[in-house]
Amino acid sequence: MAHKRYTDGYMMYHCSECDKWVQVYLEESLEKRTTDSKPVPFVIRCPFCGKPDCRDEGFHRFPMPRQKLTKRMFAFWDVEGDSCGKPMNKEAAVPLVKRKEVYCG
Repeated sequence: MAHKRYTDGYMMYHCSECDKWVQVYLEESLEKRTTDSKPVPFVIRCPFCGKPDCRDEGFHRFPMPRQKLTKRMFAFWDVEGDSCGKPMNKEAAVPLVKRKEVYCG
């Protein structure tokens, strides 16, 4: 039986190359700021243009109601043996059209 994964939060990443925003869901065990929680990368490869310039702009975990992670969700998974969350399902990423001020405060 496959391991079921759940999320209860996400982080916002912005690509300085193509200027697109993306919401990346977090598996429950990531970025909780506890001793047994793993971090996620500050910079990832942009799922839209492929450049390694997609950055976590707010260093903030946004809470959300708990739900099951699916393959239709661009997310960081907690993979055994990795020191931080691993980006999964990049092909499911959808660019957000929100303005920068909404996410950076």
